[in-house]
Amino acid sequence: MCKYPHETATFLNEKRNDEVFCLIKYHFFRFPKNESQRQKWDAWVNKVHVVGTFKSTPNSGLCSAHFAKECYTPRNRLFQSAVPSIAPE
Repeated sequence: MCKYPHETATFLNEKRNDEVFCLIKYHFFRFPKNESQRQKWDAWVNKVHVVGTFKSTPNSGLCSAHFAKECYTPRNRLFQSAVPSIAPE
């Protein structure tokens, strides 16, 4: 699935021992409330993870490891137009 163990927990809603580590190392961003922006994130997850049917929920999140530096404001927040772009290896 993904080289980042926490994403398995994020996408499949499973609890894993690795989750504590990634909560310290990475920041999770909730999927956007804006419908068109959320659809871009959903499409990226389906493309990269070959899930094919992933549909975000109000509790869905994505970790900071998938966003390029250009996606962040000077205060380390995501720009509203940010779309994940860094795929797992």
